[in-house]
Amino acid sequence: MKKNAKFVSFLLDETGSMYPIKDDTIGGFNAYVETLRKDGADIAFSLVTFNSNTTQRRYVAEPINKIGPLTEANYEPDAATPLIDASVKIINATDEAVKLRNDDPTVLVVIQTDGEENCSVEHTVADLALLVKERLPPGGSSCSLALDSTHSRPLATLGCISIRGTRSLTTNIPREQCSSKQHRTIVNF
Repeated sequence: MKKNAKFVSFLLDETGSMYPIKDDTIGGFNAYVETLRKDGADIAFSLVTFNSNTTQRRYVAEPINKIGPLTEANYEPDAATPLIDASVKIINATDEAVKLRNDDPTVLVVIQTDGEENCSVEHTVADLALLVKERLPPGGSSCSLALDSTHSRPLATLGCISIRGTRSLTTNIPREQCSSKQHRTIVNF
């Protein structure tokens, strides 16, 4: 494993409320994966999709070059949105997976959603906010995805995270810490 390895866990909302932005979601996900590929770094990538009927592990710690594109056929939004429960689960699963590695990768958890939480039963907003705060390294930053379109509905404010959607990124990470190419790709979600 290379010294500068990265571990990316991607949680993708596949719930009914994502249907109106299905094409944008597919395009945004595929653009993000392509950006990671072009980075040339040693990246292990996990993709988990969720809705109230199922949580599906599509890829688990696979090399970024092995990640296939999201398509109309393999991304089918349906059912309700246990966003908080799914977010807590992916953060904990990522933590456990990283502990099993023999290196110390840079870890990134990405959540692509419209933020319409409506059926979590295991965890609360406070649980998620505390978990995020505990996992941030000293001086670390958190990002929030924000939907600025007509699709936006009630916003889930999660302490230091505001999850509103998939079209643009608001962040407290200084722009100079991201390459302009990465920043454009993220903003174009």
